[in-house]
Amino acid sequence: MLELGCGTGANVPHWGAGLRVTALDRSPHMLEHAQRKAAGLARPAEFVQACAESLPFEAAQFDDVVTTFVLCSVQGPAAMLSEIHRVLRAGGTLHMLEHLRSRGRAGRVMDCIAGPLYQLTGDHIARDPAPLLAQAGFSHSGTAQFPLLLDIVRIIRATKR
Repeated sequence: MLELGCGTGANVPHWGAGLRVTALDRSPHMLEHAQRKAAGLARPAEFVQACAESLPFEAAQFDDVVTTFVLCSVQGPAAMLSEIHRVLRAGGTLHMLEHLRSRGRAGRVMDCIAGPLYQLTGDHIARDPAPLLAQAGFSHSGTAQFPLLLDIVRIIRATKR
């Protein structure tokens, strides 16, 4: 499994025992935190500093790729998804936990603040991954949302055809 954008290792406790994990982040400081957390929980992994838009792995190397709130922060979301598609094996699954544009009234508010917020923080709060997933060659296999969060936070699964 590749965890892309592992940050400080918030997902480390959820890695299954015996799972072979490669954890990637662009920040060396985030990777240091993730490594310490993994060592403290006896979760061995390979830690790699790299950019999501240019993954340093051979093609078809991973069965699964996990991202948690990464789509909003990359400069090139299409390039990132294309790279994920490249490194996944045929039939492999991309699991994304993302905040996306709300389909309700909150979506209009998000539209108004998305531009200024992006300029201020570099965080794009209202990306729609569906067309990008299709363009990269994925089959969108499902979305689950969290109703208490105004349908903004969603789990997305996509499969490499």
